[in-house]
Amino acid sequence: SQRKPQELIPQVASPVRVKSPTQGVVVSIADGILLSEGVKKGDLIAVIEQLESVTEQRRQYSALQRKSEVASSRVEAAQRDLEAARQICIAIEAQIKTLEAAKRTYAVAINEGLEVQAKELDVRSNLDTANVALKKAEADVVKVETELQFAEEDRVASEREIQDLKVKMQQVERVQILAPVDGKFSYIATSTVSNTVKEGDVLCELIPDSALPT
Repeated sequence: SQRKPQELIPQVASPVRVKSPTQGVVVSIADGILLSEGVKKGDLIAVIEQLESVTEQRRQYSALQRKSEVASSRVEAAQRDLEAARQICIAIEAQIKTLEAAKRTYAVAINEGLEVQAKELDVRSNLDTANVALKKAEADVVKVETELQFAEEDRVASEREIQDLKVKMQQVERVQILAPVDGKFSYIATSTVSNTVKEGDVLCELIPDSALPT
């Protein structure tokens, strides 16, 4: 739940307003600073994560996730195609083995004077066709293996980019806001902590020590 803005001390002089220099998410305001201690000029009084940086990194992360998913899909498709191409090679090799056995059988029959020349020629023709088909299938295997390699490289690269971006997202650009004067808080916009502020929004007000009664 959001806390109400705090009025810390009675306003006895015109306060110095400390405004957000950028649009972003307020990480902290006056964190750990005691009212009785006040602040010195240059003390850290607020931290803001720049919204533009956060938004852009989230956009990049989503784009990289989509890129990784596409690469993974390509890998899976290439793996399926490779398996199919290898199975075709196996089937053709089995066919060639059968045809070569038939060719040898017919060659023996021809030597024995049997009338099987037509069948032997048909086997030769089928064997030539099968050998051509095998060369094409083997070329397809090489092609798909190359596609798989590229897809794997793209997937690995995408995953590496995602990991690198995750590290950057943990180191999002933060703006530190320092006290402009010595003084004490008269107002702190505590409700803005963890919320988004626009450039120019008042984060807190300080009564300068020089304006406080002694």
